[in-house]
Amino acid sequence: QGSVMSGETGLSVDQRIAVMGCVMFAYCLSELVVGASMNSVAMISDGFHTFADAGSFGVALFASLAGKRWGSGTRIWEAFGALVNCGLSLALTLFAGVEAWRRLFVAPHIFEKPSINDSYFLVAVMGIVINA
Repeated sequence: QGSVMSGETGLSVDQRIAVMGCVMFAYCLSELVVGASMNSVAMISDGFHTFADAGSFGVALFASLAGKRWGSGTRIWEAFGALVNCGLSLALTLFAGVEAWRRLFVAPHIFEKPSINDSYFLVAVMGIVINA
């Protein structure tokens, strides 16, 4: 049982991966919603980055479960997961680069409302806590 159970939580490694994947996905949604409401490229691009991280947890969980079911032939899934993660990172980089280039010439309207600013700050602090 030592290899199945980890830490003091009593959760298996697979359960811990699933929980963290769900936490990352929920945080991703909060970043995308707040970023879109403020028209913030920084927050939206970080939301996509967090989405890629949540996807990595999903691929890791799939590879772990596949390894238990089908044996040791799951290295291909780990490689596939790395490929998907790289593809998402490349797409994010292209999106952020194109949007930043556009904003060099035409400044977008930034929505500044006290309630949105508070949400922006709260999401930023949550990011520090989640990534710590």
